[in-house]
Amino acid sequence: MAVFILVLWLGCGFVALAQEKPQAPEENIAGLRGKVDKERLGKWLMLPPEQRKQLVKKYETLMKMSPEERKKLRENLERFKSLSPQQREILRKNWQRIKNLSGEQRQAIVNNYKRWQKLSPQARQVLRQKYKRFVQMDPEQRRAVLEKYRKWKGLPPQERQKILQRQRWKRQMRQGNPRAI
Repeated sequence: MAVFILVLWLGCGFVALAQEKPQAPEENIAGLRGKVDKERLGKWLMLPPEQRKQLVKKYETLMKMSPEERKKLRENLERFKSLSPQQREILRKNWQRIKNLSGEQRQAIVNNYKRWQKLSPQARQVLRQKYKRFVQMDPEQRRAVLEKYRKWKGLPPQERQKILQRQRWKRQMRQGNPRAI
């Protein structure tokens, strides 16, 4: 994580360079000496060689980005800088948790995020309310809900449809709807 923050911090010095034409890595590093302030250069020179290699790779990645991608990166960096120390710490912990996930788990998060983006504001609100109720449950209630969900997901689509129809019918009966009879 420290390397990530250092890259973000050094990235501030590299932002101006990001507009220039990419050069060979050795030329990039040599060219930085006159363009990055002495404090940052001093910190760079104190880094172990392995960490320098990691940073050079990250810099090369930056240089391969399109202008739009670099612009978005700069905007995200500015948003990160504007966060409170507590918000940064939460973000750091979440980043660490995501970093420790397998590739499959990370892909699941990306897929869920894409699905979330496609939801209407009303559907998002419903999910937020359900989540709020879920986190307020005691552990035993949560286990029961998760078990029911697993069973539900294991049912064939036709069986799920039958259950939904029965629930609708029961709801209409409770409400005294004559069409349900």
